[in-house]
Amino acid sequence: MTDPVQSIRIAAVLAERLGVLMRSKSTGVGEAARGELELRIGEAQQIYPEIWRHLGDARAALAAKGRDVAAFDALRAEQGAQTAVLGIDSSHYVGMVGGVVGGIEAKSATFNLAGHARAEAACRALMAAMPEVDFAALARADAEQIALAGELQPRRWIAIFSWAASIALGLLLIAAVILLVTHRWSRSSEYALDHENPTIDMTEILNAPPPPPKRPSCGWSDRVEHRLVQTLGLYHDDDWSSHCAGGLFGHPGKLEEGLVLAVTARVASGEIRTVRGIAVEYGDRDLVVFAAAPDAIDALAVADLDRDGSDEIVFQTAHGIVVSRVRDGKFADLAGPPVIDPAHQRGPCSGTLAPTENGVELVVDASARGKDCPSPGRHALALDGDRVVVR
Repeated sequence: MTDPVQSIRIAAVLAERLGVLMRSKSTGVGEAARGELELRIGEAQQIYPEIWRHLGDARAALAAKGRDVAAFDALRAEQGAQTAVLGIDSSHYVGMVGGVVGGIEAKSATFNLAGHARAEAACRALMAAMPEVDFAALARADAEQIALAGELQPRRWIAIFSWAASIALGLLLIAAVILLVTHRWSRSSEYALDHENPTIDMTEILNAPPPPPKRPSCGWSDRVEHRLVQTLGLYHDDDWSSHCAGGLFGHPGKLEEGLVLAVTARVASGEIRTVRGIAVEYGDRDLVVFAAAPDAIDALAVADLDRDGSDEIVFQTAHGIVVSRVRDGKFADLAGPPVIDPAHQRGPCSGTLAPTENGVELVVDASARGKDCPSPGRHALALDGDRVVVR
């Protein structure tokens, strides 16, 4: 008979380890960094199904005892992809390595951060089905035993239970296979560089201008969202909504590629809160620290509205349009027309944002009316100094 307490504890520790793997850098440039990333990918792929297997065992045992597992069932139904890694991309370019021009290989992984958040929530849901068990006290006791034994914190997930030996062995085998494949692939790449391109024009490479920066896609927004859940205490439930757009911020010659995110979510007090910010470097750093927004945000878009080379952000809030510049690590907000999202019917002046190739348009509904409301139809947004212009 499955012990649901033990199964839940195993799943919780594995979920903790998975979080450590996913919060590390998701891009590896160069052979050593690629190898480290590939090891983390393999370990994460091993751990993720084990979490849900143990949770499934615990769920079956609890259901057999008549415990309420409806919350867990709802989370499992939303599980989505059954994998820890949603995608892996590889790229090759020419650059400087140790002062020498050569080929550089890069690899990036898109981790299933939403799946990890659901797994953690599923652990909590099953713990809640056993209110008589103090799981926090059990975790503290485990930590104390490990501290007395002199174990290092990153190895905590390995040392807690007797089942750890089999998992560790599986991970070790995966690591060995990945190292072997990595070594062979690296050697073949080096051979290709040495033998297929013997007459590289070094002058052309050295004098070539760097590629212009591009607005990033929102492919790593889930990494940022996961961090917000952890650091700001946001709940990823039915009240969760997020909006994202990539932009270039700074000044010509020193632009940073960033993701603008606005997240609306419930917090522990039950309050619905909206936070906004700009993340850079694949979510490892914030250009604008995420903090409470002045108003609820229903949509956003990014464009260079004043043609100074740096993008501005157009937020559609509960009370209308706000255009924000980035100044000294903060949003500098400028009020725009009172056009709100028609889905919320908060007022008579309604319309939607429509990003275009060269800017952002405001599509005002035919029924829109009221003071300062633009006429129905499509209008381009621009900035004239610190004034929002609707054309």
